[in-house]
Amino acid sequence: MNIIPDGFLKVWIKRIILLLILAYALLSAIFYRAFAELHIRIFNFDFPVFISELLLLFSVLTIVTCHYRNIINWPRKHLLLLIASITFIIAKAVHGYISYGPLALRNAAIFYYAFFAIAGYYLYDREFLTQRAISYLVTIAVLAKFLFNLNAYYVLPLCLISLALSLKIKNNFGKIAFVLLSLYLPQFYEPSGLLVFCVRASRGRALGQISAVIFLFIVAIKPVLNKKQQIFAFAVILLISLIGVNIYMDKNSVKSLLDISGNIVRIKKHFQDIHEREISLGALELEQRFYKYRNEIPPPLPLKSSKPALYVKNIQSREDFQELMEGAFDTEYRIAPKKTKRYRDLDSAYGNSAFRIFIWIDMVDELIDNKALLGINFGKPQRSHSIEMLNWAASEWKRDGWITPHNSFLHMVYRAGILGIVFICCFFSLFFDLFIRLYAKRDFSGLIIIGIFVYWIIISNFNVFLEFPYNAIPFWALFGLTIRYSLENKEIKD
Repeated sequence: MNIIPDGFLKVWIKRIILLLILAYALLSAIFYRAFAELHIRIFNFDFPVFISELLLLFSVLTIVTCHYRNIINWPRKHLLLLIASITFIIAKAVHGYISYGPLALRNAAIFYYAFFAIAGYYLYDREFLTQRAISYLVTIAVLAKFLFNLNAYYVLPLCLISLALSLKIKNNFGKIAFVLLSLYLPQFYEPSGLLVFCVRASRGRALGQISAVIFLFIVAIKPVLNKKQQIFAFAVILLISLIGVNIYMDKNSVKSLLDISGNIVRIKKHFQDIHEREISLGALELEQRFYKYRNEIPPPLPLKSSKPALYVKNIQSREDFQELMEGAFDTEYRIAPKKTKRYRDLDSAYGNSAFRIFIWIDMVDELIDNKALLGINFGKPQRSHSIEMLNWAASEWKRDGWITPHNSFLHMVYRAGILGIVFICCFFSLFFDLFIRLYAKRDFSGLIIIGIFVYWIIISNFNVFLEFPYNAIPFWALFGLTIRYSLENKEIKD
């Protein structure tokens, strides 16, 4: 039997942990890094223990004590895979910590945060999702959107989650009201509304958001239109998306993304620069650091003009502010209220793409050169030879002694090798199986959640996403919850 038997105590322990996970996701959306960086110090350890790790510990203890019997009764191959995964992560983390230090724990997080998917699966409680509970959850989500300036990466997911829950409300008046509130975006995010917000964004976020909207449009029209009508409707939404990109998206960002030949020419030139500097510069000795304390963040780049900014919004981090500063405040290139469009400097836009490409190339080269079938040591600082030769983002890697990969899935392969590929294949197998199951049921609420994952998966290929708890915990917990939801057939109680 399970350590905690079935009954009132077990039910409410699970509900409390689930509510803590939901609260963590909501507070991350509101306070982002400032909340996620809360931590404690244990004894004389040379690393902090963040609240995300404490939440993972409580979640694992809850699942083990409440569902021990369920887990050991898994199919043998699934149980062996779970045991092997835990052993691999712990072994590599310990080995990396002994070899290099606490940076190994940071790099292990991209794998161990995935255990929130198992937690989400077992913490799902259909009996808890009454009509009243759904109304409360949607109300909290809507109020958070109206009362706080949420981090931009959370706005679309929060809107879609509240929309998915709103569709489960049986009272027609309440359903319509909550649907409208879910789709409405206050003007301090984007005066023109949610769809324009999805387009007027950084390239990675815009691509993810537009893809999610198109996906939801397709799954919504497919059951009600014939094949010719579907093709016509798809052409219309694609045309509208392109018009929206042309009107609202940063022109230089779009140009740098679509100009394949221009990117190739610039990258070749950068390779020449790298080769020339390899001859004159030696390898740099850098001190690696595990955690950047907020008071150690350097000041933003200086303004290029003494004139102050007239209008700045949605600056969530030092990185956002630095990107804004790069060429932003001379007389021709600035943010102003409605009258002036602000475009990213074209060279900066091209360089932003090349920056990622060079990091990815260096990661693959390092894997091949070291024949690292099981990936690079968790503790070894990731350094990009090309970026260092070009002296790009020098304030980052000179301060920390390492650089981030800006591609979560490639990062998994970099750190776990073949097993990283297996992990990714398992995830996408579960993801497509989940989509097929929800689509077969014509469960539009479930498909809306799939739309969130379309957005998250795309931005994970261009950003440091699943490495950070404020992204990874909502991602994996919602994944587990949605899988369990898709396997349930009960109606939500009145």
